Amino acid sequence: MMKLLIAIKYASVYSGNFIPSIIFFAKYCVSRGTEVGFAFPLDAQKRDWIKLIEKSFDVYYFGNEKNIIEAIKIDKYIRKREYDSVYFHFSPSFIFYLSILNKKIKLIRHVHTDMGLHISITSKIKYFIKKPFYLRMKHIYVSEKLLSNENMSKFGNCIYLKNSLVTTRFNTNKLQQCRNELRKKFKLKNDSIVFLVFGWNLYVKGVDIALKAFEKLVSVDDNVNMIIVTGEHENIDNIKKTIKEATQMRIRFVEPVENVSIYYAISDILLSSSRSEGFSYSILEALYLGKTVVTSNLQAVSWSFKYPTVFSFISEDIEDCFKKMIIGMNNLSLNENLTKEVSLLISEDFSIDKWANTIYDFINS
Repeated sequence: MMKLLIAIKYASVYSGNFIPSIIFFAKYCVSRGTEVGFAFPLDAQKRDWIKLIEKSFDVYYFGNEKNIIEAIKIDKYIRKREYDSVYFHFSPSFIFYLSILNKKIKLIRHVHTDMGLHISITSKIKYFIKKPFYLRMKHIYVSEKLLSNENMSKFGNCIYLKNSLVTTRFNTNKLQQCRNELRKKFKLKNDSIVFLVFGWNLYVKGVDIALKAFEKLVSVDDNVNMIIVTGEHENIDNIKKTIKEATQMRIRFVEPVENVSIYYAISDILLSSSRSEGFSYSILEALYLGKTVVTSNLQAVSWSFKYPTVFSFISEDIEDCFKKMIIGMNNLSLNENLTKEVSLLISEDFSIDKWANTIYDFINS
């Protein structure tokens, strides 16, 4: 019987789609006869979602994940609990120490983002130093771009697997009521077209691009608004200064919430102007909830281009973004059957059951 430790460098305030997916996978493993435990950063102890995990699984909390002492501690814990496999998300640094300290355990790395590969020369050098350690691990990549970035496919120890969607997170029956209530709260007219932007990192998510394109849109249409969900620690004052006051009046900056469906409910079009993506949960969620999507044409989100309610623009091209926003607005009149069809396709294409089974079989292969 496999004994699996799922080690995750994640302590965000809200669980999003990621934590429910991981919980589903852990329970799936248990149903297949595998013993499962978790490891999280100390900061995760403050989060409400961790309580759901603690109810069903043993949880180990680690400190500074870059410290070799921490790696020695978690290795001791792994040996004591007799885990034979460790499945990492967001690559805590002790994964490399473990590959040296414990030659017996199987290491599986799930790669979610490309932010570490192209930011600086230093980060690229660090990657090439780490690459020899990667050779003894298995790798799961959420996009084909991530797979090609790391050039690991020739070693035969990796797969490309798109993320899945936990559809039970959404109560679709209440979305219309929620839409009416929130539009009243935010003083938005019922017939106003509302764009939704997620900006947990203002630069990476291209919020400046979205604002400049929206400013052009405001100059030709007086019935548009925008909601920007900011990150927990983002300072929005500077970015506000880059747009005219008339544009600012049409924008609502809001905080992230656990029940993210309320922001989809109030909006008509998701605008994803990201400069970089691993895999976009927001595009996936928006399509499932029947929203039109305007997105930058990043390779990592090319999976979405086959759906007829998605319109892509040239990344970082403000003029093209503006034009595709217009096209997206003009296509809102698409019949209701089409959005339902897309929603059904999404639930089939991104099945959580298939996702969990694929990962389980890959880990055990």
